[in-house]
Amino acid sequence: GMADGRSSSFYSGKASVSSVSNTHSHRMAIIIPYLPPSDGASPTFPSYFDLFAMSAAGSASHIDFLIFHCFIPPQLLPDVSTLPSNVKLIDLNSDISSEQNNQCGLAKLFTRVTDQRQEQQLMETPLDQLIPTLSSQIMDFPYILVEYKPAFGHIFADYL
Repeated sequence: GMADGRSSSFYSGKASVSSVSNTHSHRMAIIIPYLPPSDGASPTFPSYFDLFAMSAAGSASHIDFLIFHCFIPPQLLPDVSTLPSNVKLIDLNSDISSEQNNQCGLAKLFTRVTDQRQEQQLMETPLDQLIPTLSSQIMDFPYILVEYKPAFGHIFADYL
């Protein structure tokens, strides 16, 4: 519940809401797609990442930070054993084949916005062409990721 004792359950318009027991533990996930700097600097997390993780630990009871990353060599990743339990690093390049290793794994995930078009067989560009194109756009113009924010719940549903 909330600090003042009110139920944090979503109000459905039914009078029975007040009798709903608050035994369900609701959590929030903050989704952070992270790409290393494109300026040729070392492909790793920012130098202040440890401070971010320490700060995130303060909200471990309610909030998970899901950090999706590509192209960061394992030896340059933070030691996950030192991270708080609510900071999760998800390597999106760990499950793609070697001929695709120059593609950002975010691209494959982001094609989920076409799920309905795929089901209805309305795709104008096949996924095997769309994914490499989207990957190079994400790497060349990372700011385009903001265009997908309204769809993050759908795109990252398998992780929520």
